[in-house]
Amino acid sequence: MLRLYCDSIASVYTMPSAFCILSLGHHCHSAKYPQLLSRARGQGTFCAIDICKASVRDKLILQARDNGVILGGCGDLSIRFRPALIFKEHHVHMFLNVFSDLLAAHK
Repeated sequence: MLRLYCDSIASVYTMPSAFCILSLGHHCHSAKYPQLLSRARGQGTFCAIDICKASVRDKLILQARDNGVILGGCGDLSIRFRPALIFKEHHVHMFLNVFSDLLAAHK
């Protein structure tokens, strides 16, 4: 049973398509909303992006939470994305849709 669980977790972290989509999504958002976002970065499950002001970042984090997405603030301006171990490709699309809507509302 433990072996099956460990293999399942390992498959999540070796699923490059989900993380490539997430990273590409962050970079696309940076290009689309340069007045709000900068310095999209990350690899694997560790992704972050900077927001123009701390107050905007805090508001985005709260609004994301209200829409079922948990993000974390880090430092003065960054949002960190830390998915759960059950994170799959369809979750990436759900997250990017919610994040796109929030950014569009701040435009």
